Amino acid sequence: MEIQRGTSTKAVVKKNRNSLLKSVLIFTLLVSFTVLLTGGYWIFKEMAPRPLEVTSENGDVIFTKDSIVGGQAVFQKYGLMDYGTVLGHGSYMGPDYTAEALKIYTEAMQNFRSQEKYQKDFHDLNKDDQSIVRERVKKEMRENRYDSEKDHLVLTDAQVFGHQKVREFYHIIFTKGDDWGLKAGLIQEKHMPDGERAWVAKGDQMEQISDFFFWTAWLSSTQRPDDTITYTNNWPYYEDAGNTMSFSAVWWSGASVTLLIFFVGLILFVFYRYHLGMKEAYTEGNFPTIDLKKLPLTSSQRKTAKYFAIVSVLFFVQSMFGALLAHYYIEPDSFFGLKWIHDILPFNITKGFHLQLAIFWIATAWLGMLIWLFIVFRGIRSGLKRESDKGGLIHLLFYSATAVPAFYFFAFMINPGTHYTFADYWRWWIIHLWVEGIFEVFAVVVIGFLMVQMKLVTKKSTVRALYFQLILLMGAGVIGIGHHYYYNGSAEVWIALGAVFSALEVIPLTLLILEAYDQYKMMRDGGVDFPYKGTFWFLISVAIWNLVGAGVLGFLINLPAVSFFEHGQFLTPAHGHASMMGVYGMFAGAVLIYSLRNIVKPEKWNDNWVKFIVVMLNVGLAGMVFLSLLPVGYLQIKEAFFNGYAASRSAAFLQQDTVQMLLTLRAIPDTIFLIGVASLAVFSIKALFDLRKVTHKEEEKLPVKDMAVEEE
Repeated sequence: MEIQRGTSTKAVVKKNRNSLLKSVLIFTLLVSFTVLLTGGYWIFKEMAPRPLEVTSENGDVIFTKDSIVGGQAVFQKYGLMDYGTVLGHGSYMGPDYTAEALKIYTEAMQNFRSQEKYQKDFHDLNKDDQSIVRERVKKEMRENRYDSEKDHLVLTDAQVFGHQKVREFYHIIFTKGDDWGLKAGLIQEKHMPDGERAWVAKGDQMEQISDFFFWTAWLSSTQRPDDTITYTNNWPYYEDAGNTMSFSAVWWSGASVTLLIFFVGLILFVFYRYHLGMKEAYTEGNFPTIDLKKLPLTSSQRKTAKYFAIVSVLFFVQSMFGALLAHYYIEPDSFFGLKWIHDILPFNITKGFHLQLAIFWIATAWLGMLIWLFIVFRGIRSGLKRESDKGGLIHLLFYSATAVPAFYFFAFMINPGTHYTFADYWRWWIIHLWVEGIFEVFAVVVIGFLMVQMKLVTKKSTVRALYFQLILLMGAGVIGIGHHYYYNGSAEVWIALGAVFSALEVIPLTLLILEAYDQYKMMRDGGVDFPYKGTFWFLISVAIWNLVGAGVLGFLINLPAVSFFEHGQFLTPAHGHASMMGVYGMFAGAVLIYSLRNIVKPEKWNDNWVKFIVVMLNVGLAGMVFLSLLPVGYLQIKEAFFNGYAASRSAAFLQQDTVQMLLTLRAIPDTIFLIGVASLAVFSIKALFDLRKVTHKEEEKLPVKDMAVEEE
């Protein structure tokens, strides 16, 4: 199937259709990105300072801005964000270094003041004396002694002692290892060049990374100027440092749920009142007949089979990296006793491959489908010229496809020296806005396009439905990025914005489940001869996981009151796996199966094989999320609530018997999932040997539905 080529470029219809919906969408985008960029300016203005010098009360220089920036670069250089977290963002095998450093810093200050006043360590004092010291340390920690005019920070003697203990602790950790997943001798000076260094300052790397961790502990426990909360809105939760949930986190959690209920009712009314769903293009008993043997096929389209075989192999490799990561939570320094595997692929390196390959194989599958549909640019060019409505279906597909590479541009807005909080602002443009936003837009447009091309729904109703979906997706999703900014040092206003709009993100995801039912009805109406049953099984999976993974599990962790305790825990990968694999992975499977169905000989196709793949992937993913990640996440947030956030992120928590049992049981659904992945790889490779013959030359006019024609 390809957009018609070789016809006149005369506009088919000159009516300006859906002008109101287009105007609303444009207005929504302008307002949303204005708020997002203005919010970024607030972050830039209110983020914690990186003082030029940090000195003691006597004027001795303790560390400098160069050391903070250098420590951040060391943290990135050794891939520690793919092992632990800073300010709650990163990976979950290791600790949150902010929370860990804050605990060391606080306890050191308590011991310092205890020795000064009582000549005893803090834990040897009675409860009354401990209370006196604890309150003094809280007050001392939370006082902001930064002088903005001089760009200078003064630490008290107790804080200097706390900084010293942080340095001592991490010198041991990066020399001897952390007795969990971090190798001994990770950071070494011989890894640095003899000449000029990029980003890393001169001097000991371990001191620099310790200074960086201490700085994040300082900003998380020091109040903003003229405020009663810290730069991180009192995160991480640690009562000894005075970090308890802020009023705004409680209020906006409740307000977001209230507004969600209101807008659900309002949007459902609009949806049904104005019939904004896709309308079937066939009548009962008159389902369109699709004869795959008569579909035109060019040489370029046929060659995409190799493309999809590579995609399936990449998916398998990426999943195997995921299995290795899951195993490391049970055996952190080897793979079934094979230590050489851990030496070559430690957790952080494996995590990097696992994440990047996920994006790579999914995006590659989508690109393969676009090659199939358009033969790169030649096919769409004619359709774009002839479709008079610049907001028509072909144009929407072109815009959404262009947005996928275009929005990756924002990855270049940061470098290793960018302030960590501001770097996080741009980083979430990639993770949330690009992956969770633009990918979602592309997916819904492609689904609509394919439905029209298969003559299952009318083009007119599909374009209307797409505009409505895009308004909801972008209206909630763009500003909804704010739930990532609650506790990373961003301005407090993001708690309000993130809470409200991330709650509203659930609405368009919920509406997609209605679309899944429509897809099921179409598949049922098509009967046994409908050739795209496999594609529809995947699409129905996409809609279900959109609701469950992206919607329900996302809503659970996005409430500020929940996120305060959960930020950076196992409930996050529960949401991440269910939404990334459940939505974008399943959608990639849908386009792969759709494309292969058109180029594989019909008599060689096996729908039972495809159904087996879909079942195994869904059962495996559901087991992974609901039998392992979700229960561990529940135990972890409970640990944070009762014992402080640092305790919930410690290796001691992950080594608890119940947690280890749940992580071990994950091997069962993981195996089921891997069988599904392996089956897809075998299916795709086997398809290479069962391809249809080419029917048309590359520039020959193809007898296919003209997607540029507008319906009256």
